Amino acid sequence: MGEKIKFSKGSWLENAGIVGIIRILGIDTDDDNGKNELVIVSSDLTNFSEKYFKYFVTKYGRCTKYHDIISFRGQIDDWISGNLEKFDEKDKKKLENLLNKIKQFVDSKSYEKVKELINSKFDVENALKKCRNYYREYNKLCKVEDNDNKKSTSILEMMLKEIGNIIDYFDRDDSHKYFPAKILCYKIISMGWNNVAFLNKNSKEKDFIKEYNDYFINPVVKYFNSNHDKDKYLCSTCGRRIKKGKRCSYSYSFINGMGYDVEKKKSNSWNYVNDLLICPICNFMYSAIPAGFNYNYFDGKGIFINYTRNLNELVKRNDAILTKMISDSGEANRNAKSPYAAFVNSFNFKSIESSKYNLANIQVINFDNSKGCKYIFTTVPKLASAVLYDCINKSFGTDDNLISVLENAWIKDYRGIDRYKILDDVVKRIINSANMDSLIYTIELLKATDSNDLNYNDFCISAILNINYLYYKELNKEGGLGCMTIDEKDLKKFRREGIIIRDAYRSKYNENKAKGLAYRLLQNLKANNQQEFLNNILNSYLYLDRIIPSEFISKQGQDIEFNQLGYAFVAGLISDSKDNVEK
Repeated sequence: MGEKIKFSKGSWLENAGIVGIIRILGIDTDDDNGKNELVIVSSDLTNFSEKYFKYFVTKYGRCTKYHDIISFRGQIDDWISGNLEKFDEKDKKKLENLLNKIKQFVDSKSYEKVKELINSKFDVENALKKCRNYYREYNKLCKVEDNDNKKSTSILEMMLKEIGNIIDYFDRDDSHKYFPAKILCYKIISMGWNNVAFLNKNSKEKDFIKEYNDYFINPVVKYFNSNHDKDKYLCSTCGRRIKKGKRCSYSYSFINGMGYDVEKKKSNSWNYVNDLLICPICNFMYSAIPAGFNYNYFDGKGIFINYTRNLNELVKRNDAILTKMISDSGEANRNAKSPYAAFVNSFNFKSIESSKYNLANIQVINFDNSKGCKYIFTTVPKLASAVLYDCINKSFGTDDNLISVLENAWIKDYRGIDRYKILDDVVKRIINSANMDSLIYTIELLKATDSNDLNYNDFCISAILNINYLYYKELNKEGGLGCMTIDEKDLKKFRREGIIIRDAYRSKYNENKAKGLAYRLLQNLKANNQQEFLNNILNSYLYLDRIIPSEFISKQGQDIEFNQLGYAFVAGLISDSKDNVEK
């Protein structure tokens, strides 16, 4: 069995590392319910380095181009065994995309650094060159009228067989072991820690699995084989005795966003002597942080739920998030669920044991690689937990709730982000106890101005209006301000009123007037100018010979309720739907 190694729960860093070790070793924590420490034995470290990289390949491997290449084997076999004379433009496009992916992968640094570890003499670059020449020749023949079908089919067959040889090379056992793992060193592992071992730019060891073992595992084994009674220093994390020296003690600086370079910034330490040292065991634990965190492969964002009640719950909560995030992800569709969406959906608010305050006081750590490895720390307040509970349990449409309906809603190239996910903004606001007013203003304004870079509809806007109502309703309760005098029915009524005014303008062949009115009303709401808002509304109703809803008059001076009704009215004005979408 060997020496027992204990890891006690602590801050989010230690907890993320512990969750990572549990995931890598595949430990079942159900039997340890209620415990707050992880105990492994030194024999668990045997082959740990291989298990470490295998874990990342299992969880994130299908997001890589490498996976796309090897998974094309079935399609190649189908083409070869079928009638190649029926190979059409759609098939040709698929083949072209595959060749481009293979070229991109072969040109990458990951391929260049790993190919020497593969025990094969097959020349991928030369085979790819042949394939590309075959494709150019085949493409030329396809453009010629009355071309020789036998010749083009023969070229296509040779090309497919050569591509099959390339895929076979990448589908070898040693290729499976090294290629995707190397990609994930840079895409996933580097989001947790950097600049040491195989992520050190000056590293000369080509086998990164061996280097992980040498840097993180062997020092642990050596530590337990040595006597430490005379060691003068203590590990800053666990208190174990250590001595200074290479592979005897380490600093926190290799963890992203933590510590500092003790060699370059000695003045940061008291009397120029650094005493913030960690032992090889804690160094090993921190190396598992990337396995404990839950990352989105495509946008460099991650999340960790520091659920501190017990170890079993800590693991379960984070496993649920990771499962949600990677369930539908892949390089082909690039639709990994955002960390915020996965976070909300991982909590089963509809279970019998669930309560409104299931999320209250939980620490949420968000990571954003696009902002220089930035960590954002939030403790979920009771208000946010109650609002999220209501959102999940509020039916909206056929099979949706107020959260799920927003999962595919985004704005293109907004705030410097290729796809700005509206759900992320909504959940962030809820967690930070902020309203949706400015978000509603933005999405209604963009829709009113006919922007083409939008992927949301009337249904999404209505959902956010309802979420905003639930937020204010819970805020009033918590602040002891009493009940609100409007409800969801009023929001629907005023949205329908907006649709009626829009249709009245259309009947007079003045459809653009509805959007012009919407723009003016949004500016009034943003400036909190109720008088000007009512002037614009009154002019419209007089022009259309209609009676203005009395609520607009009675709610003057009640800013929150007036604005909610105003945004609901504008949602109707800019609606594309002919009928009420909330029926």
